[in-house]
Amino acid sequence: MSRIDDLIAEHCPNGVEYLTLDQVLRIRNGRDYKSFGPGDVPVYGTGGVMTHVDTAAYSGPSVLIPRKGSLDKLYFVDRPFWTVDTIFYTEIDSKRLEPKFLLYILQIQDLQDLNQAAVTLANLFVARDSPKRTECPSG
Repeated sequence: MSRIDDLIAEHCPNGVEYLTLDQVLRIRNGRDYKSFGPGDVPVYGTGGVMTHVDTAAYSGPSVLIPRKGSLDKLYFVDRPFWTVDTIFYTEIDSKRLEPKFLLYILQIQDLQDLNQAAVTLANLFVARDSPKRTECPSG
Protein backbone atom coordinates (compact mmCIF):
# COMPACT_ATOMS: atom_id res chain seq x y z
CA MET A 1 0.00 0.00 0.00
CA SER A 2 1.30 3.50 -0.82
CA ARG A 3 1.44 6.39 1.62
CA ILE A 4 -1.53 8.02 -0.09
CA ASP A 5 -3.54 4.80 0.25
CA ASP A 6 -2.69 4.74 3.97
CA LEU A 7 -3.80 8.36 4.37
CA ILE A 8 -7.05 7.76 2.50
CA ALA A 9 -7.78 4.69 4.63
CA GLU A 10 -7.08 6.66 7.81
CA HIS A 11 -8.81 9.94 6.99
CA CYS A 12 -11.47 8.86 4.50
CA PRO A 13 -12.82 5.51 5.68
CA ASN A 14 -15.65 5.76 3.12
CA GLY A 15 -13.10 6.14 0.32
CA VAL A 16 -12.69 8.96 -2.15
CA GLU A 17 -14.89 10.08 -4.98
CA TYR A 18 -13.15 10.79 -8.30
CA LEU A 19 -14.45 13.91 -9.99
CA THR A 20 -13.52 15.90 -13.06
CA LEU A 21 -12.70 19.50 -12.35
CA ASP A 22 -15.85 20.72 -14.07
CA GLN A 23 -17.82 19.05 -11.27
CA VAL A 24 -16.16 21.20 -8.59
CA LEU A 25 -15.36 24.50 -10.29
CA ARG A 26 -16.29 26.97 -12.99
CA ILE A 27 -13.70 28.89 -14.96
CA ARG A 28 -14.55 32.55 -15.54
CA ASN A 29 -13.03 35.15 -17.85
CA GLY A 30 -11.61 38.41 -16.61
CA ARG A 31 -12.79 41.75 -18.01
CA ASP A 32 -11.73 45.36 -18.38
CA TYR A 33 -11.53 47.38 -15.16
CA LYS A 34 -10.92 50.90 -16.49
CA SER A 35 -14.46 52.17 -15.86
CA PHE A 36 -14.15 51.59 -12.10
CA GLY A 37 -12.96 54.05 -9.51
CA PRO A 38 -9.92 53.64 -7.29
CA GLY A 39 -10.35 51.35 -4.30
CA ASP A 40 -8.82 48.50 -2.34
CA VAL A 41 -9.83 45.58 -4.60
CA PRO A 42 -6.72 44.20 -6.35
CA VAL A 43 -6.85 43.81 -10.12
CA TYR A 44 -4.90 40.74 -11.28
CA GLY A 45 -3.33 40.15 -14.66
CA THR A 46 -0.85 37.50 -15.74
CA GLY A 47 1.97 39.36 -13.97
CA GLY A 48 0.14 39.77 -10.65
CA VAL A 49 -1.57 42.80 -9.12
CA MET A 50 -1.77 45.66 -11.63
CA THR A 51 -3.80 48.24 -9.71
CA HIS A 52 -6.70 48.51 -7.25
CA VAL A 53 -10.35 49.38 -7.97
CA ASP A 54 -13.64 49.78 -6.10
CA THR A 55 -15.44 46.78 -7.65
CA ALA A 56 -14.88 43.03 -7.25
CA ALA A 57 -15.55 40.38 -9.87
CA TYR A 58 -15.64 37.66 -7.22
CA SER A 59 -15.21 37.51 -3.47
CA GLY A 60 -14.79 33.81 -2.71
CA PRO A 61 -11.50 31.91 -2.60
CA SER A 62 -10.18 31.38 -6.10
CA VAL A 63 -7.22 30.11 -8.07
CA LEU A 64 -6.24 32.51 -10.84
CA ILE A 65 -4.89 30.88 -14.00
CA PRO A 66 -3.19 32.83 -16.81
CA ARG A 67 -4.81 32.34 -20.21
CA LYS A 68 -1.59 31.73 -22.12
CA GLY A 69 2.15 32.14 -21.96
CA SER A 70 2.56 31.76 -18.20
CA LEU A 71 0.22 28.91 -17.31
CA ASP A 72 2.45 27.83 -14.47
CA LYS A 73 2.16 31.23 -12.73
CA LEU A 74 -0.88 30.58 -10.56
CA TYR A 75 -2.29 32.76 -7.80
CA PHE A 76 -4.47 31.87 -4.82
CA VAL A 77 -6.76 34.69 -3.71
CA ASP A 78 -9.03 34.55 -0.67
CA ARG A 79 -10.42 38.09 -0.67
CA PRO A 80 -12.46 40.13 -3.18
CA PHE A 81 -10.60 40.73 -6.46
CA TRP A 82 -10.96 41.64 -10.12
CA THR A 83 -9.21 39.96 -13.07
CA VAL A 84 -8.43 41.30 -16.54
CA ASP A 85 -8.90 39.32 -19.74
CA THR A 86 -5.42 37.78 -19.64
CA ILE A 87 -6.24 35.60 -16.64
CA PHE A 88 -9.06 33.24 -15.64
CA TYR A 89 -10.54 33.02 -12.16
CA THR A 90 -12.23 29.98 -10.67
CA GLU A 91 -15.48 29.66 -8.75
CA ILE A 92 -14.85 26.64 -6.54
CA ASP A 93 -17.51 24.48 -4.88
CA SER A 94 -15.87 24.52 -1.46
CA LYS A 95 -18.30 21.88 -0.17
CA ARG A 96 -16.74 19.39 -2.59
CA LEU A 97 -13.18 20.68 -2.93
CA GLU A 98 -10.98 22.67 -0.56
CA PRO A 99 -10.02 25.76 -2.61
CA LYS A 100 -6.35 25.70 -1.62
CA PHE A 101 -6.21 22.03 -2.70
CA LEU A 102 -7.11 23.13 -6.24
CA LEU A 103 -4.01 25.30 -6.24
CA TYR A 104 -1.89 22.29 -5.25
CA ILE A 105 -3.53 20.10 -7.89
CA LEU A 106 -2.81 22.63 -10.61
CA GLN A 107 0.75 23.27 -9.41
CA ILE A 108 1.71 19.63 -9.92
CA GLN A 109 0.28 19.56 -13.45
CA ASP A 110 2.57 20.38 -16.36
CA LEU A 111 0.47 23.32 -17.51
CA GLN A 112 3.25 24.93 -19.52
CA ASP A 113 3.43 21.84 -21.78
CA LEU A 114 -0.31 22.09 -22.31
CA ASN A 115 0.15 25.70 -23.39
CA GLN A 116 2.79 24.73 -25.94
CA ALA A 117 0.53 22.02 -27.29
CA ALA A 118 -2.10 24.68 -28.06
CA VAL A 119 -4.64 23.02 -25.79
CA THR A 120 -7.10 25.56 -24.45
CA LEU A 121 -7.08 25.53 -20.68
CA ALA A 122 -10.80 26.06 -20.27
CA ASN A 123 -11.64 23.16 -22.60
CA LEU A 124 -9.17 20.87 -20.86
CA PHE A 125 -10.56 21.49 -17.37
CA VAL A 126 -14.26 21.60 -18.08
CA ALA A 127 -14.63 18.76 -20.56
CA ARG A 128 -16.45 15.72 -19.20
CA ASP A 129 -13.78 13.43 -20.66
CA SER A 130 -10.95 15.55 -19.28
CA PRO A 131 -7.86 13.57 -18.25
CA LYS A 132 -7.43 16.08 -15.43
CA ARG A 133 -9.15 14.51 -12.45
CA THR A 134 -9.02 15.23 -8.76
CA GLU A 135 -9.79 13.19 -5.68
CA CYS A 136 -12.37 14.59 -3.27
CA PRO A 137 -13.25 12.93 0.05
CA SER A 138 -16.69 11.36 -0.04
CA GLY A 139 -19.30 11.89 2.69
